[in-house]
Amino acid sequence: MLSSAFVAGLNLLVAVVVWFANGPDARSSLWTVMTGIGRAAAAFVADPRVTIAIVVFQVVAVAALVALHRLLRA
Repeated sequence: MLSSAFVAGLNLLVAVVVWFANGPDARSSLWTVMTGIGRAAAAFVADPRVTIAIVVFQVVAVAALVALHRLLRA
């Protein structure tokens, strides 16, 4: 157990060193990924049917949360 914790610590140390060494590249790739996710989300929500479905799911989730809260309060 001690040796596996030591190896995990070394792996973390190496990952941190590599992350700092590739700092600007890693940050730009992170922004690229975030931009791609944002564009996909915008295209997904642009369809009115999807937006209505999301709102319906949120209403169902809130109703379930209220019902669970009332059930557990008793």
